[in-house]
Amino acid sequence: MLSDVASVPLEAPRTGGRQPDGPGTVQGGVPSHCTPSDTAPPRRLAQEHTSRMTTTHSPLISSGRRAPRRPWWRWLGIALGIALLVVVVAGVLAGVLWAYSWVRLGPDQLTVLEEDLTARGGEPPRAPADATTYLVMVTEPVRDPTVPTQPALAAPVLLVQVGGPRTEPAVVALPENLPVAREGDGLLTLQQIQAAGGPDGIVRALTDYTSVALDHLVIATTELLPELLGPLGPVERCGVTGCREITADEVRGAVTQGSAEERIRSVVDVLPDLAGDLDVGFVMRHPLVTRRAIDALADELITDVSLRGRALFDLAEAFAVPTDVEVVTIEAETDPDTSELIVLPERAELRFAQLRDGLPLVPDEPEDPDGLDDDPFDGTRTPAEDQPTLAVVNGAGVAGLAGDIAARIEAAGFAVLGTGNAPTFDREVTEVAYDQDDSDAQELAEQVADLLRAVPVPVPTTLSFEAEPVAVLVTVGADLDESE
Repeated sequence: MLSDVASVPLEAPRTGGRQPDGPGTVQGGVPSHCTPSDTAPPRRLAQEHTSRMTTTHSPLISSGRRAPRRPWWRWLGIALGIALLVVVVAGVLAGVLWAYSWVRLGPDQLTVLEEDLTARGGEPPRAPADATTYLVMVTEPVRDPTVPTQPALAAPVLLVQVGGPRTEPAVVALPENLPVAREGDGLLTLQQIQAAGGPDGIVRALTDYTSVALDHLVIATTELLPELLGPLGPVERCGVTGCREITADEVRGAVTQGSAEERIRSVVDVLPDLAGDLDVGFVMRHPLVTRRAIDALADELITDVSLRGRALFDLAEAFAVPTDVEVVTIEAETDPDTSELIVLPERAELRFAQLRDGLPLVPDEPEDPDGLDDDPFDGTRTPAEDQPTLAVVNGAGVAGLAGDIAARIEAAGFAVLGTGNAPTFDREVTEVAYDQDDSDAQELAEQVADLLRAVPVPVPTTLSFEAEPVAVLVTVGADLDESE
């Protein structure tokens, strides 16, 4: 049909007269035998053909058909891909933290420990070959590293021995004001030696003074435990009035206040709570928190012991287990003639010999085998071996107060499990708490309260001291402070 249209010449309409109609004639330029559709241009025909095709409905194909569902193996692949991505991200984080700790927790170069130091008389210092002896110092934090001064001692210097023949750590505490002979300078206190020579001077002076071989040096600031409390806490303590979280200020006070034994036992009491959760799982779950703990250790601790890699987890595992500690203090006394501080050489030498030979730190005086010293009351005290457990804590913040009260209790024939610090130092009146369901504990609490002129208080919760349950807990208040 298109060929017919192309073969017919189209003449322009004439402007004069009407043309007759007939076969083959052209009206308005269109042959009379063509229909309108026959004369449509090719593009329009193609459009009409396409329109007719699209409006044709096939009985075999539905226009509302759903997209096919994905097979199960595709969903499995997606899940495996996500799991693989998580593993890769976790591996990257672990690698970054590992590298970060490797840089930050390497051993400090303390060359004094590498020297062949000699003790008094030119003899080499010694200690049990299979035991490890640490010199532990607690100092004030370094406020300005650009100022070339040594930070002051904030607590007694400790000789700590573990392993070998010892079933539990042994600690000999040397107060900051302890006078020690230093070559060329005469007698100086440990505080003065620290100010003049720093840790090197302390190591040299104590090696000469004690003849104990030192394996490692650990220097911690008073901010170490408070800084670790943030990322590794919280730490709860329970008392008569219930349980609560301890604060950084309370941890700092436990390190800097009280007798040497009270401070040590307070630290030993806190360490299991801080170290208990520090493992590989904790690191993977809390990478940012772990970095804060690494920074605290790097900034507030100096030691020749490497904490890289697995060593940090091994240390945390060791601290996570509550343990008892043998503690003795080398006390300095005032010479009545010269008013100078002196140390009884026999007593000090006994302690140092026990460290050199790995022997137990036995008390100065033998204990009463019957547990029944002179009784200021009716002589019906409970023998120590059958007595419920009793502990004494310092609730007033007065240095040495818990130890003094424990000595009074022991002098009356009672056994004291140990002394330490209370969570707070705001107690005014001494309190003797006991388990209300234990009749023996009630009897003991009433006797101790009578001795101290305190009030026995029954409590429904289990009392604890250094993570161990006790039947009676004496919290000493300011009313028993005789120094005022």
